[in-house]
Amino acid sequence: MPISGPRTDDTVLDADERSRAAQFHFEKDRNRFVAGRVWCREILGLYLGQAAGTLTFERQSGGKPIVTGEPISYNFSRSGDWGLIAISQPSIIGVDIEKMRATDDLPYVARGHFSSAEQASLARLKGDRWFDGFFACWTRKEAVVKAIGEGILMPLDCFDVSLDPASPATIIDARADAAVAQGWSLIGFRPDDGYWGAIATNIPEPKLSFYTPA
Repeated sequence: MPISGPRTDDTVLDADERSRAAQFHFEKDRNRFVAGRVWCREILGLYLGQAAGTLTFERQSGGKPIVTGEPISYNFSRSGDWGLIAISQPSIIGVDIEKMRATDDLPYVARGHFSSAEQASLARLKGDRWFDGFFACWTRKEAVVKAIGEGILMPLDCFDVSLDPASPATIIDARADAAVAQGWSLIGFRPDDGYWGAIATNIPEPKLSFYTPA
């Protein structure tokens, strides 16, 4: 969903969200953050039948946010002008969205965070396919880590994902926790030109409904 729209009124946000918004140096970045949190609250509120401003959140031990007292799983990610939220009940779910950026450090990031198998797969891609492959891999790995809810405690190179833009997204191997690779689903997609997104869930064959709010 685009998050560069007019939802910059922070009155529905809690004190923690307003504090985080105040830490942004540039107004454009602050407005994106606020709009993303407002969208997130409005969509969750519609799903739960509650007013956006009444929702409260807490964090699990690994830092993954949950809606207090509600039997749902949700995850939110934002990058550039877009945000991505996934809601599921009662499965585990994680999402990531990234705006593609052509920076010189991408090969170093791949060597530092991708597994040896993923680096070999990435090396076989050339030109724009390498660029797409990098962000396909990054979003898929981030979605898995966010679904598990362990944050930085789980090294990105301890499991392998497919990254060829022409092939389906899959978890190929998971050395740290084999259960991740058994029955999990990974979905990669392009929400807009210049963006990659991914959804990871412990449901073997999830039924997904995509919705872009006006």
